[in-house]
Amino acid sequence: MLKIRTLKTENRAGCPVTDERQPRFSFSLESDRNGAALREAVFALGDWTKKTSEQATVYDGPALQPRTAYTLSLTATDDQGETAAASMRFETGKLEEAWQGEWISHPGYCFREKKISPRPLHFQKRFPAAGGIVSARLYCTALGQIGRASCRERV
Repeated sequence: MLKIRTLKTENRAGCPVTDERQPRFSFSLESDRNGAALREAVFALGDWTKKTSEQATVYDGPALQPRTAYTLSLTATDDQGETAAASMRFETGKLEEAWQGEWISHPGYCFREKKISPRPLHFQKRFPAAGGIVSARLYCTALGQIGRASCRERV
């Protein structure tokens, strides 16, 4: 039996976030048949499809939009005609959108040391939310590291 063991966007599985306009997609296969080899892989994302005999490809379809969720589908066929399929979700970050926000800091910490990383700090802000929240996102950056938090709640 042919099986897609992993499917990744930018070398990350799960639901990764990427700021790449042309992300790389890759996968690995399993088979219970010795010597099984990949004949064809078909990647699909919206109206874009790409056929290849490789286990990785670069997206070269229509421009991806910032802050958008996409579903990548893959169908792989081995040298005996057996097929396997998988899909994964990934999201785009802000891409080239300008950052908007307010600087935050910890009032009890003053960074004076040179060439020493500051101690980790925890930031938290509580705020009221009206209505039935379906989803929320927080895009943030700190010392060059970009992160994203997401929260989903059913109404």
